[in-house]
Amino acid sequence: MKKLVLGLLVSTLISTSVFANATSDFEAGKKAVEAKNYQIAIDYFNSAIKQNPNYADAYYEKAQVEGTIGKKDDSEASITKYIQLKPNETKGYNARAVLYAFTNRQELALKDLDKSISINRNDWTTYNARALVKHNIKDKATKAEAYTDIQRSLEIAPDKVETYRLKALMELSDRKWISAWLDSRYADSLEKGTK
Repeated sequence: MKKLVLGLLVSTLISTSVFANATSDFEAGKKAVEAKNYQIAIDYFNSAIKQNPNYADAYYEKAQVEGTIGKKDDSEASITKYIQLKPNETKGYNARAVLYAFTNRQELALKDLDKSISINRNDWTTYNARALVKHNIKDKATKAEAYTDIQRSLEIAPDKVETYRLKALMELSDRKWISAWLDSRYADSLEKGTK
């Protein structure tokens, strides 16, 4: 019995030490990102993951850095692993959707944004992202759906400058000059606090 208790104690201490080192490497990786030492950051995140293969946040941060330096395939693999570890978190789906959109895979981006919305129907930023992706699809019906997403975003968060700026850009693209001008002015007033 003493050996069993002692074995469990040693196992717990080793496990705690490994996770503490993984956390330390993760934090060092975040500091390296702040200093724009991206390869060093990736090395720290990889070290954290090696010590704790289920360290979801390390995969997420690593994916962000990989995307920043143009390693899109690596970024996709890292963010996909994050999603596998945290399937009910919207930020993974949103991040992968951005990656898909930038690599001209709009249908995959929409699928991830739809999943994100199914998890949290009250996240205005996801509606904005989906509106942007839909608006960039040349199909008229899909473009029209983009404005529905903008409207939903404004229902959730009526005074978000970002949403009015996005709406104005969409309207400019669609040659809706007066609406674009009005939404841009409204965004300016929100920014200045003179609404």
